[in-house]
Amino acid sequence: MRNRPLPSGQRNAKGGKIIPTLCNVVGTLILFSVIATCLPAVLPRLLGYEVYNVVSGSMQPEIPIGSIIYVKPAEPDKVQEGDIIAFHSEESVITHRVMKNKVVEGKFTTKGDANARKI
Repeated sequence: MRNRPLPSGQRNAKGGKIIPTLCNVVGTLILFSVIATCLPAVLPRLLGYEVYNVVSGSMQPEIPIGSIIYVKPAEPDKVQEGDIIAFHSEESVITHRVMKNKVVEGKFTTKGDANARKI
């Protein structure tokens, strides 16, 4: 008995539908995992936040080293004492707690929770 080709649209019964379906499911799961991995970094930026990695212990234990923080710009007159802010200082971004908001002078006095002195 010879093997005859199947009419078009029919598949061999041995895994003819299982393997493509399994590949589709695995591919979809991989795609969703890549999207889920990138979402925490991309979505906040679309909503107007900046994303920073904390590299020093100045705000421990409130913000541990290695934490990711999301920062949204705020008007200086809306910032209150006790708020945690991030600001540029030279070539780095500093995250500290506001000790005083000198609105008229356009300055903040800040201090890291783990630091002894104010900046």
